[in-house]
Amino acid sequence: MKRLAAALRREPVRAYLYGLLFPGAALAVAYGVVAQDKAALWIAFGGVVLVPGAAELARSRVTPTSDPRTKSGQPAELVPETPAEPDAWR
Repeated sequence: MKRLAAALRREPVRAYLYGLLFPGAALAVAYGVVAQDKAALWIAFGGVVLVPGAAELARSRVTPTSDPRTKSGQPAELVPETPAEPDAWR
């Protein structure tokens, strides 16, 4: 199960699975495995299963601004941008 969870965290695997949701639902309807009115529910369920992995991956790649760090892990200093000319604010 850990290997499956690790595979689902990888973006290429999730993108491939997203591409299989619609054709898979169409095949399931065509072969009578799923009723036509329930296919959209299964597609939505597949999306709900795949989205948290993408959200968690995106969240893990950002640094909160309250504790900014450089790539080497050193504390970073945020310097506000100032306009080059005083009239730039107008």
